[in-house]
Order: sequence, then C-alpha cells, then structure tokens
Amino acid sequence: PAHPCPSSSNQARPGQSSSIPPCRLVLGSARSCSFPCRCSSGRTAPMTQRRPRRPSVAHLAVAGCFAGSWLLQWSRCWLAGSGFVGASTRGSSVRLVWEPSALERPLITAAAAAATEAGKRPQRRKIASGFGTLINDDDKPKGWNTRPQVLKIVRYPHPALRRENKLVEKFDDKLKQFAENLFSTLYNDPTGVGLAAPQVGVNLRMLVYNIERCQDDPLRQFERVIINPRIVAKSDELAKLDETCLSFPNIEPTRVWRANWVEMEGFDLEGKPFKDRFEGLEAAAMQHEFEHLEGIIFTDRIEEELQPSLRPMLDELIADYKARGGSQPKL
Repeated sequence: PAHPCPSSSNQARPGQSSSIPPCRLVLGSARSCSFPCRCSSGRTAPMTQRRPRRPSVAHLAVAGCFAGSWLLQWSRCWLAGSGFVGASTRGSSVRLVWEPSALERPLITAAAAAATEAGKRPQRRKIASGFGTLINDDDKPKGWNTRPQVLKIVRYPHPALRRENKLVEKFDDKLKQFAENLFSTLYNDPTGVGLAAPQVGVNLRMLVYNIERCQDDPLRQFERVIINPRIVAKSDELAKLDETCLSFPNIEPTRVWRANWVEMEGFDLEGKPFKDRFEGLEAAAMQHEFEHLEGIIFTDRIEEELQPSLRPMLDELIADYKARGGSQPKL
C-alpha cells in the first residue's frame, strides 16, 4: 500500500510544493525509508540497515602490495637456505646478508624449480652455535692454551673423541692455562663434574674434575687435575650407575656398570707424580673421564638391550655434525 512517508526528506517545506511522490513501502522488503512507518494494516515496517561498503580498487591495491611484500620477504628467507647466503663482518659480530644481483635471480629461480621437480624443498644451511659462518668442527680450538676462554665441547661423532691422545711432555704456563680453560668450560655446564681434553678437541692425556662443583671455593680444594693418568688397580665388584656425557647432550642418564673403586697414578700441574684411590661416585667419574683418553665413549658401555633405543638419538647427532661441516669418522 502507498502512503505518505513521515520522513522530512519526503515532505514539502512550507511555501514549497513537493515534487517527490510519496514513497511506496512494501512491508517486509529490504527497501524502505529511514523511519519506521505504519501502513493501513497497522504493522510496523522494518528499519533500513546500512549495507557494508564494498572495498574499493584502491583498498585492494594497497592490500595486494602488503601481501606481495610479505610473500617476497618470506620467499627470500626460504631461498636463503639453498646456499645463496653471504656474510658481512663488523667487529666481532657476523650477520647474514641476502642481496641477489640481476644475474643471480635466474639461478635462484632455476634452483627452486629444480628442487620442486625433485619433490623436496631446498635445505637451509645450518649455522654453528651463535651467530657466525659454518665452521669445520674437526679443527683444534684457537688459543686453547694461550688465553682464558670457555672452550666449545665437541659432540659425537667428532673425530677427537676417537683419536689417540698424546702424553703431556711440557708442564709449563700454557698447560696451566689449558687447565683453567677446562674448568671454565666444565662450570659453564650446569650438570658436568668432569671433563677430558679430547672433549674440547685437544688430544692430550689430561682431565679435570670437581665432584662437588664448588667453583667459588677460594681454596679450590675439590678441583683435581690429572695428567697422563693410568689405572693400576680396580675392584672386581661392579656397581650400576646412571651416567650421561657432555658430548651427548640429547641422551638422558643411562645405566652403565662401573668398578666400585679404582687406583690411579698420574701427574699434577707441577709435574709431580701421585697415586690415589677413588671410590663410589668419584670412582665412576674417574673411569668415565679416563676412558675418554682411551678413545672409549660411554655409549660403548651401555648394555646391548638399550642400544636400539639410543640409535635415533645418535643418528640425530651424526646428522647435526655433518650439517656443521664435519666429516664423519669411522665409528
């Protein structure tokens, strides 16, 4: 039904004639005036709701620019793993830079296409701990006996863990500095009580331990340095202990059988010979570190029934070692 709309927009002002015909309101229709009206039937017409504005071409263009920029940055980070990575050094820090030239872009595109066809994504280059370029894990640490530093503990299957360890011949200030660095490295880990020289990539017959881990003890009475050690006697009775190793960071404490006590001969930092007897936990720690000097790792002592459960974790360490640039030794 038709009726005059009470909206002021459809009413003639005083002194003017209305040229706008009365609105035709269809009850229940989405088209209505902006005021609630009543038709002759007495029913109230619904209020008109504003329709949401459609995005304009400018809005779509801006959104497309943002999406394209994000996709470009993401693809750069993804393709950076395929080897197109540079490094710039400023002071002591190293940061990675990705700035392809016009000649490199086709190569990157071709590499991504080849990887897609092969059915696998290009692998990222793995960087050693901290910020830096790939390093050769097989090298001896620089300044290991000339300046104070926390050395890097090598991980399985680093070849230093299997190499022959030479006897120490010079008892000088460099050897003392190396002992200090071994203790600093040991205390840098919250769980270790002993550390052997090959565990930091130095193949010398030398080990340190502190069964109490009292690094703040001014007398340093619990710190022991043993050079060129030899086990001259041990008990026939064995004890079952749960052991772990700093060179196997992803392996939880595992059951190992050790002699209840051992007698050991060796030299201190001054080159003076000594002989001592170790029992209990201290004996287990000494046997563990001594076997590092013999090229034996603690997983060699784990029972055969537990070996299969360790295989995935060992494979993970081997893959990480290869990714860091190391060459797998014969295990």
